[in-house]
Amino acid sequence: MVVTFSDLDDTLFESSRKCQEVAGHKVAAVLPSGEVGAYSTPQQQALISLLNNSYFIPVTGRRTESLNRIQLDFNSYKITSHGAIILNSDNVLHPSWRLVLDEEEPQWCDRMFRLKSEVEQYVKQNGLELRVRVISDNGYACYVCVKGEPLHLRKLQTGVGTINSAGFNVHCNNRNLAYMPPYASKRRAVTFLKKILKTEIKEPITFIGLGDSLSDTDFLSVCDFQIIPSNSQIAETLK
Repeated sequence: MVVTFSDLDDTLFESSRKCQEVAGHKVAAVLPSGEVGAYSTPQQQALISLLNNSYFIPVTGRRTESLNRIQLDFNSYKITSHGAIILNSDNVLHPSWRLVLDEEEPQWCDRMFRLKSEVEQYVKQNGLELRVRVISDNGYACYVCVKGEPLHLRKLQTGVGTINSAGFNVHCNNRNLAYMPPYASKRRAVTFLKKILKTEIKEPITFIGLGDSLSDTDFLSVCDFQIIPSNSQIAETLK
C-alpha cells in the first residue's frame, strides 16, 4: 500500500500570479471571490493522477476553509494550517488530535496575540507594508502569519532581536512568514498519522512525501521516499 503526504501550493499547482491560463493548464483552486487562484500544469496533472491511486493526504499551510476551495480529490486524512489541524476524511477534527490541541493551544494562544502586537509595532515603526494576523482554524489559534513584499519580510527578519519569538518555529517563503507554535508542525502531524495508518492498514506501507519548501523538509524526512519540484526552494539549495 502507498500513502502519499503532499504539500499543495508550488508543488501540485501554482498561483495564478506565477502560472497563467494557457492551453493544457487546469484550474486547481479558486479564491473566496470565485476567481481562479491557481492552475496545475500538464506535468502536475499527471502526478496528481498517480497520487489518486494511493492514500492521498494533503499537508498544507492553508486553513481548512481554503483547502475546501481546492479542486482536487482527497480520499483520506487532511493536514492543514502547517500541521496544527488534522482532519478525518469527512473534514472533522481527529478526536485524538483534538486532545493534543486542548492541552497545548491554551499555552500558546495569548503568546501568539502578544507576538502579533510586537510584530505590528515593529512594522509600524519601520514603515513596512506587511499584514499581520493570527490564523485560526477549527476554533484553534494555529500560527502568526505575516504577508507582504519579500523585501519587507527580509527587513522584518533583521529585527527579530526586538521581537520575542522564543519557542516559535519561524519560516519565510517568498511573500509569507509564519511564526508557528510546537503543535503547528507538519512533521509532527505526519508522524501522528503514520502511527494511525499502520494500525488501520493491514499490509506493508510505503510512505511518499512531496514538497517544495524548506519548511517541508522536516515531514519529508520521515517518509520512505521524497519528491521535489525542479524549480522549488529545496531544489535551489541542492544546486
